[in-house]
Amino acid sequence: MQTLQQRQIDLSIIIPVYNLEHYLAPMLRSLAEQDLAGYTIEIIFVLNNCTDRSEDVIRNSGLDCTILNCTTQGCGPARNMGLDVAVGKYIWMMDGDDWLLAPDAIKEALDKITAECLDLLR
Repeated sequence: MQTLQQRQIDLSIIIPVYNLEHYLAPMLRSLAEQDLAGYTIEIIFVLNNCTDRSEDVIRNSGLDCTILNCTTQGCGPARNMGLDVAVGKYIWMMDGDDWLLAPDAIKEALDKITAECLDLLR
């Protein structure tokens, strides 16, 4: 069995979460429905002092992801914690109440990055 570091991960998606139990469903659904067309991604949720059921919602989504717990308050420290464990060639930051409208949004971004040898896509 390969470890995460042994696999080639194209994209790490880091999502800080603070009490977003009622807002996570559209984002989780949009990630689950992505057509990655051969790309590999890792999804890292960083729970930031959550006191609601956000973790349960994420775990019950069926999404293959990593869940971390950050006790330092704020989005910045949560994102940094995600960066510390991310192994993807590229990083995509999302918020827990964001979602992707197009089912090929990740594929299109990675296609453009690859075709144009970009370091940054905004």
